[in-house]
Amino acid sequence: MKKNILVLALVCLTIISCTTSSDTSTADNPSGASSTVAMETRIDNVLYETPPQNGGNSADLTGGTYGNTYFLLKGYKDTGANKVKIGSKTFEIKIAIPKADITNSVGTHNFNSTITSGGYFATLTISGVTPAETVNTLSGFVKVNSYDSTTKEIKGSFNFTTSNGVDLTVTHTVIGTYDYILQ
Repeated sequence: MKKNILVLALVCLTIISCTTSSDTSTADNPSGASSTVAMETRIDNVLYETPPQNGGNSADLTGGTYGNTYFLLKGYKDTGANKVKIGSKTFEIKIAIPKADITNSVGTHNFNSTITSGGYFATLTISGVTPAETVNTLSGFVKVNSYDSTTKEIKGSFNFTTSNGVDLTVTHTVIGTYDYILQ
């Protein structure tokens, strides 16, 4: 009888652990978000959906300010009319991913305060505040979790620190996730 109870208990534990084991680690989802937008960002521990300004999840193939050798992933959060208010600030996240050898991009890519040729980079722009915050990236990483060469979908996370340009002792911690199409 005790043996049957023990076997039944083990079976129940196995079933419960299989049905409730969802990985909520912050290693692959540092923003802690669960939405389906192209980018979610935690700025100073406050969660924001930061999709591209025009919606969708397409990367900027021109590379924007980083040039045509980069894919530019841009996340945007506006405080203007018909938008969710976040004080008076507008946040824009820019992640530069080099086009060269994109099929081998899976992994963690560290960066410092300036973008290097062929390197990964991320930055935060804050506007709509007085005095203006000229944000300077200090360091961080862009992690590519997956890249599908057929669909051109790239997924990953980022984590970086910036100064705010007004008081260099004040920093912003920016972490998040992205899911973009590179075409």
